[in-house]
Amino acid sequence: MSIVHEVAMEIVNVLHSEAFPEPTESTWKVSAEQFNRFHDYPAAVAALDGKHVECVCPYNSGSTYYNYKGFYSFVLLALVDANYRCIMYDLGAPGRSSDAGIFSTSEMKEYLEDHFKDFPPPVQLGNIGKVDYHILVDQGFRQTTRFIRPFNKVDAMRDARCAYFNYKMSRARRVVENFFGILSSRFRLLLTPIYSDPRHAKTITLAIMILHNLLVNEIGKDAVIERFGTGMYDEDDEDRPALPGNIAADAKRAREIVMRYFSSRDGVR
Repeated sequence: MSIVHEVAMEIVNVLHSEAFPEPTESTWKVSAEQFNRFHDYPAAVAALDGKHVECVCPYNSGSTYYNYKGFYSFVLLALVDANYRCIMYDLGAPGRSSDAGIFSTSEMKEYLEDHFKDFPPPVQLGNIGKVDYHILVDQGFRQTTRFIRPFNKVDAMRDARCAYFNYKMSRARRVVENFFGILSSRFRLLLTPIYSDPRHAKTITLAIMILHNLLVNEIGKDAVIERFGTGMYDEDDEDRPALPGNIAADAKRAREIVMRYFSSRDGVR
């Protein structure tokens, strides 16, 4: 796959900065507005999730790259906006690692924590209360005021309002699932193991992400979905156990405000 890697490397070298411009106050604001308009979620700026990219077992790596799904992989952790564009990423962690574990030590987490000030100011949701703009995550991540995850299954079964919040959040968070699905549908190399040196496989994956972002910029998300569909991505998010540990009171309140807003607005009791 030497020629493929050479082309991928050239794509990365020439087009990376165009495909992944640094987020600004303006771009966060636009993404927040589009989450509200396109996905009916009034306080999100992005969604975060991980995908296993299947690869051959790296030499002398043991079981480090062998994941819980039963194959060798490295992880693509992607932060995706309302238009199915990847804003930033972490690429290449061994498949045995968890999404939350990767994120907790990533440059992406450090960058976001340093730039929460660039997010839009807190939004008033009806007469319920104000919440910070936040990132939508699954149960595997820790809940804070800036990273909101679904209610657990027990809460959702006991309270229809919690179940409805999970439904609304899941629909909005689908942007990141669709991003992964579109990548695999458009660039079918991702549907099979990448038989290449892991370093080369990561470069190829990054080149695919660059081409995807540029295509969305060129023709828009609707045209991309119409042309390529959203694929069959499924990482079994619903079955992931919640990350253990207590949720801080302010983080609980943030999620409860959004839940109460949806239930009040849409008449769910």
